[in-house]
Amino acid sequence: MKNIFAVILLLWSSFAFAQAAATKVEFAGTSDAIKVNKIMVKQGALMQVQAEMYNDLRKPMTVYYRTRWLDEGGFQVWEDEAWKPMVFQAFTTQRIQMTAPTPKARDFKIQLSTQDATQAPRESLNQ
Repeated sequence: MKNIFAVILLLWSSFAFAQAAATKVEFAGTSDAIKVNKIMVKQGALMQVQAEMYNDLRKPMTVYYRTRWLDEGGFQVWEDEAWKPMVFQAFTTQRIQMTAPTPKARDFKIQLSTQDATQAPRESLNQ
């Protein structure tokens, strides 16, 4: 009985993480190839975020990312950052690290695009 409970608990925690990660990531363009495995947050004077992502394709791809920094009420506390490119090799895991530019940041959204981010339309991001 303990083993069944442990399996259910593990499945539930995986499901809960997937839901939590989904609320922190916004995709522009196709999102089928990139899987967010883990998001870790360290709250100090400035919030630090580390996200671990996986390329599920058989070919390399470029992913563009940026972070939208929010206060505890969900209001943006800093201007949109510039898009940063990251090359993913096939079937590889990569980590990105971001540090909030202001102590007012208490939450965040990671925006990802597989398009040329300098031309990624803002309205295509999940709001």
